[in-house]
This record gives sequence, C-alpha cells and structure tokens, in this order.
Amino acid sequence: REEHSTSHVEILKLHDGKEVLSTHWLRFAAPVQNVDKFTAPIEGVERQKVALAFELAFVGDAKAFDRTKPLAKQLKIAPAIRGKVAVFFPAEKETSGLRFHVHAPFIPELSRASIKSSPENLPLFEQLASIAASSLHEIKALGLLTSEFLAVLPNNDDSLPERYAQIRNAVLSEMRIASLVPTSAGSFAPATRLYQSPAALKSLLTASDLAFVTNRSDHPEWAIGAMQGSNQHRFLASLGIQVLDVGFLKFIF
Repeated sequence: REEHSTSHVEILKLHDGKEVLSTHWLRFAAPVQNVDKFTAPIEGVERQKVALAFELAFVGDAKAFDRTKPLAKQLKIAPAIRGKVAVFFPAEKETSGLRFHVHAPFIPELSRASIKSSPENLPLFEQLASIAASSLHEIKALGLLTSEFLAVLPNNDDSLPERYAQIRNAVLSEMRIASLVPTSAGSFAPATRLYQSPAALKSLLTASDLAFVTNRSDHPEWAIGAMQGSNQHRFLASLGIQVLDVGFLKFIF
C-alpha cells in the first residue's frame, strides 16, 4: 500500500519483484468516536477507524500515476461498482446498496458474513454518514466532483437497507445546503439555488434572466444537465432541484 496523500492510496501487488496489479482509491477515514448513546464507552475503540473508499480509474491513455501531475488529470472516480462492507475482513453477504465501499469495527453475525442488527452498531453508521458528507468537500477540492461522479452517489431510487439509507440522507442534505452541485456554468452551487430545464431553455435564459423570471435575489443558477433515466439524472432529481419548462415561461409572461 502506497500512500500518495492522506486520501489517495495505491494498492500494489508484486510477484517475483514485478508489479502485476495496481489499483488506486480515494479513502476517507476517521477514528471511531468513543461516544455511544446505547452502551458504555468501549475501551480501546478510539484506536479503530471507520472509513469509506471510492475506486479510481485512469483517464484516457494514462497507465501509471505521476506524482508531478494533478490527480484529476490522471484519475477519476470509477462508476458503477458494487459497494462492499468490511469489518477488517469482507462481510461477503452484507449488501449496502452503495456504489462505494465502507468499513467500520461493526459487531458481525456469528458467521462473520454479515453485520448484526444491534444498537451498538448504529453509532458507526451515523459516523459513516458524517464522513460521506464531509468527503464531498475534499472530492470537490481534488477536482473529482464531476457530473460523472454524481452517478456514484446514492439516489432515492436506490434500494438501500435502512441503516445505510442515512448515508444517502447525509449526502443529499450536504449537497442541498453547500456549494457542491455542478452547474451548467462550470461552477458549484447548493441544490436549493439551482433549477433544471431542457438544454434549449438553458441557452435562452442567462443567470440574470433566471433570477428575474424566478423573482429570486440569491443568485439562482442552472444545474448541470444529465441524460434522462441515468444515475446522474436520478441523483439530481433526489436533490429536489426545481424543473422549469416552457409552460413555466408562458405562466410568467
């Protein structure tokens, strides 16, 4: 394991001294908070960590990571993987429904193949939700918060077990209030300031026009477009972004 930064990790597999496999990951981790509203604090738990990891894929013809170049010029967050759950080892029968991996010192079932439904595990899911929300800001700073990345995030159409659904809720809540949603203009804005519409309407109305027709003074903007039926589209819809169409303009004028 090679730590390129606090969040970028490369896993190398060598055979007879030669590299046979290299994978790259974005990993976000934090010590387990030794605060449990259900049980007394567990001694030594502060030495354990909760973490989540996004798999990275090379962009274009790149084959190896170059430390001298920006991460976003070489790698992107890989879409459409089946997220796994780990407790220092893979919980093979545990299904999160997420498209990224999570780890925590959960109490597993006796088979160690799934996570036990117990009160002691609930604070760990809460902390994972908090890390998922905060990681979005670093992903944005790295230049990896793209339209393509939105397909990796959990949307309301994803079938998630209840304990993993709070991770989705935390992500959606953070993107509604923080400048994390890509806009058509190439910037970022909170979902509460964004509107969606067909491309033709976006090209017709500028940001100042949008402010005028919506009678808003908080600088509304157009959200980035997404193909109907795609995970990006489902995620943007999950954010509650208001849709404007020609019928809205007829009503205004």
